[in-house]
Amino acid sequence: MSSNARSGWRTRRSDFDWLWGAHSASIFGSYLSVVAIPLLAIAKLDADAFDLSLLTAANLAPYLVAGLFVGVWVDRVRKRPLLMLADLVRAACLFAIPLLVWAGELTLTRLLILTVIQGTLTVVFNVTDTSFLPAIVPRPELPQANARLALSTAVARVGGPAAAGGIIALLSAPIALVLNGVTYLVSGAMIGKIGNEGAPEPHIDHPPVLRSLGDGYRTLRGNAILFALVLSAGLTSMFGIAFQTLLVIFLVERFDMSAAAIGLLLATGGAGAVCGSLLSGRMVHEFGIGRAIVRAQLRFGLAGLIFPLALIVPADLAPAVMAFSLFVQLAFNTVREVNGAALSQAVIPARVLGRTQSTSLVGIKAFEVAGSLAAGGLALVVGTSTAIVLAEIGMLLAIAPMLGGRIAAVTSLAEIEAR
Repeated sequence: MSSNARSGWRTRRSDFDWLWGAHSASIFGSYLSVVAIPLLAIAKLDADAFDLSLLTAANLAPYLVAGLFVGVWVDRVRKRPLLMLADLVRAACLFAIPLLVWAGELTLTRLLILTVIQGTLTVVFNVTDTSFLPAIVPRPELPQANARLALSTAVARVGGPAAAGGIIALLSAPIALVLNGVTYLVSGAMIGKIGNEGAPEPHIDHPPVLRSLGDGYRTLRGNAILFALVLSAGLTSMFGIAFQTLLVIFLVERFDMSAAAIGLLLATGGAGAVCGSLLSGRMVHEFGIGRAIVRAQLRFGLAGLIFPLALIVPADLAPAVMAFSLFVQLAFNTVREVNGAALSQAVIPARVLGRTQSTSLVGIKAFEVAGSLAAGGLALVVGTSTAIVLAEIGMLLAIAPMLGGRIAAVTSLAEIEAR
């Protein structure tokens, strides 16, 4: 290997390490909010299941409004400064919530507005981050890079909720949100260390915006593998977000769990995600990337059917049943997400990566918005417990788009490179 090649390799590895560190800080902080915001809304605003569903929908709605245009924009601008700006504004939104609490001015409307703003910048961050990764990581290394990012997400799923429960119990929910804001600032500082600007290719003559939007949709709809991945992910997310929306209030109402206990329970799911990120490579080696994705999706859905057993076992066994179900579900969901992301990035042409990723993301988030709103309404009609059971059944059925065989037939990303 020449000295220039070695230098280039070290630079790319360094850039990825900074991006990995930023992702780790950001995602850890986000899991503080997963516990803190619902508990804050319940404690300070007397929120019910429908109010919580509105908060979830407010966080997701920007994907539907801005997601497609963000993808076109991302393909045309430098990505590193955009990531830094998104982190800065998200931090400001989180700092504003505790200030309103301490001033006695927090209302559900204001919390919804701040959630929408933060959600909009999360759209910008997620689309940009997904499009930035292939610029600093060679395509054959994308599965490993995605696995490392997933490992950080999995560790955050363990430490974030557990830390949130302890911080809320010892300090308060507003303090947990302040710490989440700090993690976004740390993320932005790390992204600032990346040497690659993620600039668009200068020779490309960008088409009009509406035609660019059409390019993203046509790429998604015209690729059977990508479309099946996105549709299955959308259904999984729809029922998954319904489950997530109701989970905290379910645990409070049904089992009278404290913040610390809820944090520990959610942390067990995070521990499963850690195992899943480590298991991902082994499953790909054993089955090939396509069959690994399909098998992980099926096992994820089957594990979810264990969770409702908590409603019929003795009360002292219920937490263990729920913890086991969450552990196994998150393990196989992580395998699916890691390899699904790598396969998606591989099948999308680089020139339309941003707009196609954003089109996919908008579709998935549309499912999530529907799931969050349906969860709140369904809980009011049939009760939170029944709604939780129906959400788990839905997650099992989400495998349906993968059963056509196109995904399972892909054994490695090298096949995609060769096409």
